[in-house]
Amino acid sequence: MAASLTARVHFTGENKQGTSKAGNFYCMQKAYVQLPGIPFPQAITLYEGDASKVKQAGQYDVPLVFEIKEGRDVTVTLDLGGAVPVQAQAAAARQSA
Repeated sequence: MAASLTARVHFTGENKQGTSKAGNFYCMQKAYVQLPGIPFPQAITLYEGDASKVKQAGQYDVPLVFEIKEGRDVTVTLDLGGAVPVQAQAAAARQSA
């Protein structure tokens, strides 16, 4: 099995959050994503509808999910549920050494 691809995502901490007309929480998070093979980070805005899943400012390695739609289009999405803070990875590497 091939190793999964990840993207380095830097959450800036610039969040716009509030309550929708329906009374639901929302948060728009500004971030920069460094994609494999692209030399410069790309600015993105990510939507989150669950306050407990809003990412703190910092860098994360986020798994990429590839899907084929209707046998034609390949889409790539960020699996934010699998995001790992970069500092946590460094600490785990130090402990295993």
